[in-house]
Amino acid sequence: LAEWKETALVVRDKVFEKDEQEEIDLFDCKEWGFTLKELFASSLAIGDYGHLLVDHATMLFRTFLSFIDFTQQGFEATNMDWCQT
Repeated sequence: LAEWKETALVVRDKVFEKDEQEEIDLFDCKEWGFTLKELFASSLAIGDYGHLLVDHATMLFRTFLSFIDFTQQGFEATNMDWCQT
């Protein structure tokens, strides 16, 4: 559970610097996805949001250095709506 909380904090709050490519590599989204699946098993609803985080977060961090600008917008807001249905 500690790994999950640490990763969630990175997604919500971290702003990488351009010279922190190695730190982005350490943020292993695939491993986080496996951790979530292990913790929550069949109750885990992935959807588009989960797909972006697990499969594309490293690429998005390399491009934008942060997810802060996307919080409560676009794919994240769509995921909140999807989870409520």
